Amino acid sequence: MYLIKLSNNVFYTRISTPAILQTSLGYPREIRLSLLTKQRRLASKRNSQLSGVIHTLYEQALTERIPYVSFKMELDAQVAKVRQQFSSNLPNEDNPQSKCTVVSINNEARTKVQPAPAPAPAPAPAPEVSVAPSLADVTCSPKSSPVYT
Repeated sequence: MYLIKLSNNVFYTRISTPAILQTSLGYPREIRLSLLTKQRRLASKRNSQLSGVIHTLYEQALTERIPYVSFKMELDAQVAKVRQQFSSNLPNEDNPQSKCTVVSINNEARTKVQPAPAPAPAPAPAPEVSVAPSLADVTCSPKSSPVYT
């Protein structure tokens, strides 16, 4: 049983198929199912639930030699039941993706849309600078010192 995270940041469970089922009944090398979450803690809980279902079905397939088509139909039905528990609408802090959580209700109350603040007033124009008459007669050349006239 493996918990993997793909490039879309969603966690998946990956369970290898027993070799005898691969060779004799044409099963794939592994079963990989989405856990429908991007949160590791929640994915770990869901992984244990789904892996238990898959291992139970593998044991049944080994003892009864169930063909892969029948196994896949039963697996899909069992996974649908488990996933329905994942997306239940009950308020539950352990399930942040449920549609009605205590945390989301509290966050919605805190994050009401606030009006945008008024724009800051334009800065005042710079005051006029007056030059003293004694400095008005000074001329400077780039390579020499000031010359007073």
